[in-house]
Amino acid sequence: MNRYTNLLVAIDPDHEEQPALSRALDIAKKSSAPVKLTLFLAIYDFSYEMTSMLSAEERQAMRAGVLRQREEWVTSLLEQHDTSDVTIENHVVWHNRPYESMIAQVFDGEHDLLVKATHKHDKLGSVIFTPTDWHLLRKCPCPVLLVKEHGWPVNGKVLAAVNVASENEAHEPLNDKLIDEANAMSKLLEAEVNLVNAYPATPVNVTIELPEFDPASYTDAFVVITCYK
Repeated sequence: MNRYTNLLVAIDPDHEEQPALSRALDIAKKSSAPVKLTLFLAIYDFSYEMTSMLSAEERQAMRAGVLRQREEWVTSLLEQHDTSDVTIENHVVWHNRPYESMIAQVFDGEHDLLVKATHKHDKLGSVIFTPTDWHLLRKCPCPVLLVKEHGWPVNGKVLAAVNVASENEAHEPLNDKLIDEANAMSKLLEAEVNLVNAYPATPVNVTIELPEFDPASYTDAFVVITCYK
């Protein structure tokens, strides 16, 4: 059974195209269990806080008006998609740190997956992770799925990066968790799981300072560890 049944979908306030929403609906359609999507948007305009000519009540009323407008916009996004058999809720908040508000919502809503879009940078022509993305990857209590505009390939591959050479006790359960999530996603997408492990290259000065050091044996040892794991 699909474990991802309560998804938090981060809505991008600056784009009409919403890859995260499209991908979350795709997950819902592939699921064998009922799925609930919570469309989440955090907005903030500092100018509303600095309007000294207005009272606190008037500023609050202005913020409420902006929130209503954005809620209507989020609802309009659903018109472009088939949302049959999917439970959908909208949640628009006023918050100046989107990642904090998303993490709070993950706790409050007990979500099991956060789906968020990434975008290409105009100058570099490659996908750029924003500071919000990095904060979510580091601190979000549930798995984070960062997606691009194109859809998933048929019979694709899921790549899980593990660290099998570390002596840190925290890495082993983390490896198990990564493999478990990769297997869950691969079953949902009917994809193949591939594991990859990276290890440090042989320092150049080692062969000079330790003539008896064998780089080939060093490399082979990591290969054996990786294959065994």
